[in-house]
Amino acid sequence: MADALSLSELLEGPIDELRAVLREAAFDDAFLGRCEAIAPRMLDAVRLPAVVWWLRHRTEPAAVLARLWAYGDAVDDHAVARVLDRGLVDWLSRAGALRRSAEGWRGGMRLLPFEELWIASDDMHGADPVMGPGATTQELARAIPHGAGRVLDVGCGAGSLALVAAARGATEVVGVDLHPRAESWARFDAALNGLAIELHTGDLTAPVAGRRFDLVIAQPPFVVHPPQVEATTYLHGGAMGDELTMRLIAELPRVLAPGGQARILFDSPVRPDAPLWRRLQDAHGDDALQQLLFVAPGNSPELQAIGYAANSHPRLGPEYARAVQRYREHLHAQGIERSEHALAVLRHRASSDEQAPPLSVTLERATLAGVSAEVIEQTWQAIATASLPSPRLLRTLVGLPDDAWLVQELAADGSEARLSLRLPAGRGGSEALSDAAAMLVEQLREPATVAELVERYAQACEVQPDEIASGVIEFVRQSLVSGRLVAAGEDE
Repeated sequence: MADALSLSELLEGPIDELRAVLREAAFDDAFLGRCEAIAPRMLDAVRLPAVVWWLRHRTEPAAVLARLWAYGDAVDDHAVARVLDRGLVDWLSRAGALRRSAEGWRGGMRLLPFEELWIASDDMHGADPVMGPGATTQELARAIPHGAGRVLDVGCGAGSLALVAAARGATEVVGVDLHPRAESWARFDAALNGLAIELHTGDLTAPVAGRRFDLVIAQPPFVVHPPQVEATTYLHGGAMGDELTMRLIAELPRVLAPGGQARILFDSPVRPDAPLWRRLQDAHGDDALQQLLFVAPGNSPELQAIGYAANSHPRLGPEYARAVQRYREHLHAQGIERSEHALAVLRHRASSDEQAPPLSVTLERATLAGVSAEVIEQTWQAIATASLPSPRLLRTLVGLPDDAWLVQELAADGSEARLSLRLPAGRGGSEALSDAAAMLVEQLREPATVAELVERYAQACEVQPDEIASGVIEFVRQSLVSGRLVAAGEDE
């Protein structure tokens, strides 16, 4: 029976049998979602006892697996025997993935359902662990399209995103990570899910030098690194947190194929004198890369300090308290008072678009949770439509999105009324409209060409169309890009 986890032992065992057990037990995204719905948005040290209590009162096999490998509980012999046969228990205990304790069996690895897959990784409270899916990994998973072609996952960890791409029909998937154990974990997870990916150990894109990809995905380490805190490969991105991200951005022109895209998820400090879009442009220095940034507010310095410290000191004891103060002092010393949570989408111009000008668009969102692959592609299409010359744009049919709501609000005393446009969070959320915008939107309860919209708005304002045409066209351009309006082609 092993104390330390042996990845070589895991890789040589009956992985197909373990997959069958996970499937038969219905240990899936839906079950994990029920667990995570218990006291969400609280620190794990605070909420996990309540999750474990709930799991101990469940009888289904998935509850046993979740206790062992997701929430660190001890499970007795009888409960383990109901889910795992003797051969699997022997293999997993030899490998250190199951361990005997005074309270019963405990998991020696982390194993989570993720996007209809299962991802195993190191326990996250060990020394410099290899990471599986984390709190924000699903945001980037939503941005991975089906049939993505050649995919490169930089900083792949245990292979979470690389395997999502493979499961969604990518023709070739390559994962790279600096951590020497990441390749072994990703190989195990590929076998566990019956998928094929290529894996390398090395720094950023160095192991794939000379190769080109249709999609590059990455969630680089972006946590600030105080000098008094021991660095962790999966967590720390530099003194400001985003240094490693900018190094990766600088390498993108060498690995993106013409027409290829990179989708990078990270946090970055707000620098008033250097907006994020400009820092990205400065990092890659390539006019052939077009930028589309979805940006949401990041955590406050206090919440960052609390979260980062709790990650390393989950018992919330004296070491946790000292770590909070170290992180908070470091954030203050670096002048970091605000941060941005960003999904950077960078597209290499296709050879047919060599004359297209440099492009950078930033869209502010309340959350990135709804920014899917479909939303990204719709936004690129909207940018292309919004960039049409005015004569063509005037012939374009526009309207409100199908899932838009117009909400009329009235002050309690009846003195004021206002109109809001409500969209899904990933497409802009709720927006109070100015009087002019409200009047324009009102004209589009039925779709119209932009030329018709100019006529309708001019009539409502009792002015000549040429007096307001340029303003309406500019409103349409901005609204197409923001998601406030959608286009349905040109009127014939």
